[in-house]
Amino acid sequence: MRRSIMRLSMGLAVFAALLGGGAANAAAHIQVAPAVAAPNDAVRFDVLVPGERSDASTTKVALKVPPGVLPYSFGETPGWSRQLVLAKDKSVAQIVWSGRVEPDAFVEFSFLAATPPRPGVIAWKALQHYSDGSVVRWIGAPDSAEPAAQTEISAGAALQNAGGEGPGGSGEEAEARTESSEGSSGSDDRLARVLGIAALALAAAAGALAWRRGRST
Repeated sequence: MRRSIMRLSMGLAVFAALLGGGAANAAAHIQVAPAVAAPNDAVRFDVLVPGERSDASTTKVALKVPPGVLPYSFGETPGWSRQLVLAKDKSVAQIVWSGRVEPDAFVEFSFLAATPPRPGVIAWKALQHYSDGSVVRWIGAPDSAEPAAQTEISAGAALQNAGGEGPGGSGEEAEARTESSEGSSGSDDRLARVLGIAALALAAAAGALAWRRGRST
């Protein structure tokens, strides 16, 4: 009886360990940080790619760039090459990294990009290629077996202005600055016109005075 109980306990322990390992593997998908970013900002994005499998190495990662995101600078990852796939308008449609990461390791890629001007959620769809020829498609919804990483574009997020290349403010702030600039420009134009008219009036008065003096002599 005791032996049966011990065997049952051992079986349950092994099952729990396997279940826990399976849950860990299911959670170890491609991640993109930050999870929240400001609109119309220059942001550093970090892509974390775990080995995921125990029987094959990751050899290529293809990341689809979400609409409205404009990458402009890329970090170097030792042992990996980078290729940019351009859209018809010459913007970056995909970033493809090729190299090798062992099953029990992970690799990180980084790049700077301008975020979309409007709030919303963007999805980072990615394909993870393995040395045995298989491909995992991280393109699903957050609750799916192969979810795509997501970033929320929120007006309440802190500005990052990565690399000093951003507009230096949110969309509303940028619009306010533009209106202020346009107002200032309009005021400057009006002042210039007033000064120009005054100069012409002074020149005409001086000319009339000189003409009168000429006649009097």
